[in-house]
Amino acid sequence: MPGFVAEALARQCEGKGRDDLLWPSRTGGFLGPPSAHDSWLSGAVRRCQLRGEFPRVTVHDLRHTAASLMVSAGANVKAIQRSLGHESAAMTLDTYAAPVRGRSRRCGGRAGGVRVHSGSRYDERGRPRLRNRPLTSA
Repeated sequence: MPGFVAEALARQCEGKGRDDLLWPSRTGGFLGPPSAHDSWLSGAVRRCQLRGEFPRVTVHDLRHTAASLMVSAGANVKAIQRSLGHESAAMTLDTYAAPVRGRSRRCGGRAGGVRVHSGSRYDERGRPRLRNRPLTSA
């Protein structure tokens, strides 16, 4: 797990018991799936947009970004395929091969240094554009 993620999770765990939820719903239970326009994800995106320039983000955008980051970091294509539920590794490569072509040779699984930088370019719907170039390390 990347160090910056572990640090953020550690802060989120402070003061919580072993069996407490990290992100409970308003009623204290489990969060529902982030698919509806009134889900926890859409609420989080809306709050970020109120604070300043922030793109429209959907669950599919997050899935696509996670897969692209895994490919760019040199993760095993079969592992990515299984995590995405694709029928075959060929399907995964057909969808995410562009980051592989643009990846630097030194990128063998070092996702721990990847950070999202402000100033990314967004498409007309407010979603981040993916680039066919190596990710930069923080």
